[in-house]
Amino acid sequence: MKSYSPGYVAGRFIGRLAGALREQRLTLTMVVALAGILIYAGVSGRLTFGRPIATGMGDDAGEQYMRGMRDRDVTELFGSLSPDMRRTVEQQFGRVGPAAVSALFSEEDRRGEKIVGYKLVGSYQTVQGEGLRFYIVQAQRGTDRADVPYT
Repeated sequence: MKSYSPGYVAGRFIGRLAGALREQRLTLTMVVALAGILIYAGVSGRLTFGRPIATGMGDDAGEQYMRGMRDRDVTELFGSLSPDMRRTVEQQFGRVGPAAVSALFSEEDRRGEKIVGYKLVGSYQTVQGEGLRFYIVQAQRGTDRADVPYT
């Protein structure tokens, strides 16, 4: 079996992710939001790997975000966002607080898009001490479903 360098694997992953993002605007919005959560949680020290996390709900913000998107839970999704991401969503949809997330879901409904599932498929601890999580998101548009890589 051929062994690939981490740089090659990361390059292929990013290339495929970029291709998927060009095709699905909803996915791009979610990736940006998730990246913001992961950056905020990682920088603030709230995101750790390999040990339990003590937050309000017993979950980290990334898992809370993914669950909120799948379950279309306005309160849970809004609660998972960093203050910067909350402002971004509020500005994008012209609403304040959880109403902005509700508007996001309404926009998805209008376009016939939704997240129907997700699975954590891997995680990686960098030498800098940062953790990355890799998900496969099951997105649905109308009757078509697609698995989309998500970082």
